[in-house]
Amino acid sequence: MNSSGKWTLNVASQNFSYDRFGNRKITGASGGVNNYNPTYDTTNNNNRNIGLGYDAAGNITFNPLTGGTMTYDAENRLLTATNGSDGGYTYDADWRRARRITGGQETWHIYGIGGELLAEYAAGASWSAPQKEYGYRHGQLLMVWNWSETGDRRLQWLVQDHLGSTRMVVDRSGSLGGVRRHDFAPFGEELFSGATIRSASNGYSSDSVRQKFGSKERDETGLDYFLARYYSSTQGRFTSPDEPFADQDEEDPQSWNLYSYVINNPLKYDDPLGLWRRVKSDDGRVIYVSDNKDDTFSSLAELLGTSANRIVNFFNGRDKVELGVAYDVTDLVGQLDQEIKQAKTAWVSEVITEAELASKEGISIGIGGLGRGIPSRGSLIRSIPGPSGRVSLRKFLEKRWDKATFGSIKKSIEYHVSKHGKGLSAAEYTQKAIKAFKDNTSVREVTTDLQGRTAVKVVSKEGTGLFTPKGKIIWFHPKM
Repeated sequence: MNSSGKWTLNVASQNFSYDRFGNRKITGASGGVNNYNPTYDTTNNNNRNIGLGYDAAGNITFNPLTGGTMTYDAENRLLTATNGSDGGYTYDADWRRARRITGGQETWHIYGIGGELLAEYAAGASWSAPQKEYGYRHGQLLMVWNWSETGDRRLQWLVQDHLGSTRMVVDRSGSLGGVRRHDFAPFGEELFSGATIRSASNGYSSDSVRQKFGSKERDETGLDYFLARYYSSTQGRFTSPDEPFADQDEEDPQSWNLYSYVINNPLKYDDPLGLWRRVKSDDGRVIYVSDNKDDTFSSLAELLGTSANRIVNFFNGRDKVELGVAYDVTDLVGQLDQEIKQAKTAWVSEVITEAELASKEGISIGIGGLGRGIPSRGSLIRSIPGPSGRVSLRKFLEKRWDKATFGSIKKSIEYHVSKHGKGLSAAEYTQKAIKAFKDNTSVREVTTDLQGRTAVKVVSKEGTGLFTPKGKIIWFHPKM
């Protein structure tokens, strides 16, 4: 504020322009933020940055700005990088980064059934000695436990914005003094302390949490690990091209730029998995856009917890997904919620607690854990012999579950319990499903599952589920 009582805001700014191919330029910047303004090769129809090195597949191999070099495997996955510090990477069959070597130190990554990162271990370390552990709620990263920190800084709670970017990190004390703040430019460049109004006294200081823009890991290379590809926030685009002719639309020229991030609209869209993209709506409407060749109404049905036939009928028999088209499912979501609310509440089955279940079935129940005091979502079922040595919780569950599209009953159980269980054990979750199916006052509908088999959809006070005609659980969403 000056002597006349007027405030002058010291803010950061970036001005963007785009060519007709969707390549971004930063035409102006202030406040100490990124002003990287490259030129692009459009004459050869590849949209590559002039001055950077590329391999034949279009992956960046050399960045003269940082001196970094990168190599890739035959499936275009990053193998080695010297961009900032040396790194070497190994991937599992699901394209998840399973091993990282930096500075001569090897780290193993452990994932849950839903693909979420659960823990990091030093190579060869005991299961009880993780370096980091991660906690989630409904698939959203909620906390990080870091054993290399001390005191209250070991437990760090994450506060994220509407795009999933980590904006605040709160330690175990919960005090304002323990809060670390992060701000990002539209395309993900972090605005560090010293940039305009941001200062250490306001909480803008470093921490050990690597999940930053869009909750993606920003590693030692300075790049964000987006599973299928790596993203450069400085460049505002991916370092490798998308699969050509996979989801390009002749009516949308921007879709033909294989390097661009969410069609250059990062304040409205995010790209968590490269599948169905939910559009942020100011009026609360539920809208999904298809941007991937693998998107189907079946996968959208999984997101919404209903059948593919229900989705097709909702869209008047349209059974083919059109890339780039927005699908407004607000009314359908309202219908699904209303069905649950209208379900009758009479009970037929007696309430069976887990202890009673164990007693009646003659089994022992055990739920796996990971590390010290932080639950794992990756080991929800253990086969523990009962008194007879013949009956186990696993056998009890396998009698009541269908393997559905997961290939095995165990995977189906672990996926559904971890995704929808909200703290329930596998036995408790299964008992809720059994009660729902046995409730003769429930709302029932004969339909088909994702494999085209005859199935029964049940809506009851316990929740909504899809069952085989004989009562085996295909999927179930308990009402908590």
